[in-house]
Amino acid sequence: MFEGPQGKKVLACSIAALKGNSYFYAGQLMAMSIIHGGPPQFLSPVLTEALICGPEKVIVSAEDVANEEIHSQIILVSC
Repeated sequence: MFEGPQGKKVLACSIAALKGNSYFYAGQLMAMSIIHGGPPQFLSPVLTEALICGPEKVIVSAEDVANEEIHSQIILVSC
């Protein structure tokens, strides 16, 4: 369900997790963690900021993208 380096995990696309309601339960656990004192320490700071402030208020750079294929495509297009 998560991908990326230690301390910078982001949600990965997983049909199995979606069908099994795993994203729903993960969202509930992340929300409870934030309410009770802080974000989960394994999440990316960008994802944490999006959860707290809303995704429209977060600026994401190419370095924040954990998926290697998408990351390299962003770098290629931005040059």
